[in-house]
Amino acid sequence: MTFDIPPNLTNAEPPLSLPCSEAEWRAPDPESWYMQHTSANAPPTPTFRDALQGLFSGHAGDQNMGIRFSHFGSFVMINAICSQLWARLKLRNAEPDLDLGSIEYALDQWQRAWNADPDSSMSPTSPHGPLSFNASALYRMANIRIFRDYSRVKASFRTHDIARINQVMAEDVSGTGWERSQDMMRAIMPATLQLQIPIKMGIKLVARTAALIWSVEHVLCATETGTLFWESTADVRSLIM
Repeated sequence: MTFDIPPNLTNAEPPLSLPCSEAEWRAPDPESWYMQHTSANAPPTPTFRDALQGLFSGHAGDQNMGIRFSHFGSFVMINAICSQLWARLKLRNAEPDLDLGSIEYALDQWQRAWNADPDSSMSPTSPHGPLSFNASALYRMANIRIFRDYSRVKASFRTHDIARINQVMAEDVSGTGWERSQDMMRAIMPATLQLQIPIKMGIKLVARTAALIWSVEHVLCATETGTLFWESTADVRSLIM
């Protein structure tokens, strides 16, 4: 994610089921585990391939699939969507008119599943763990990338060459070619929330605990958020200067 490096595993490889509920993992004894495992409220654990196909085909809400996953399962699925998006963006370099509508649909399906889980949280200190919080950062990053692909900017970080990074930033984040449209809302709204989180929660958290309890995913995804806002305000900055 940091350097825009492709994942080692493709989405076609893992023939595994999604992780079970967090309550099952925390069960203190076999009897408690069995009660949690057979509970009607336990999130479903479809196979990875079935769950991914459900998100893209619109069957994620079927009775057999369930509308939500465990927090770990939800985190796995948003990573899978991001992997699909990464592959599509590479193809779009050769086919500029490549449609990303299926990715948008899968993201919307995933968001509904995330919202349907009563234990999902926007707080890194949730008693249910930070996975749903971290997964939300990947969701926002994907929405930004659909609208504006900053993979070349992130790939330049691999060089550790400040001059090279500055050159790529100047070329790709100049604000030229920026066209305001309705599609911007899909990127701007998640990006705005991404910036609000450290402002509303991070400062309060650090002030109260004096500890840097935060999320690696949020830090990395904020790179593209800041880049988006920098580019979108380029025309405003030019007028001010």
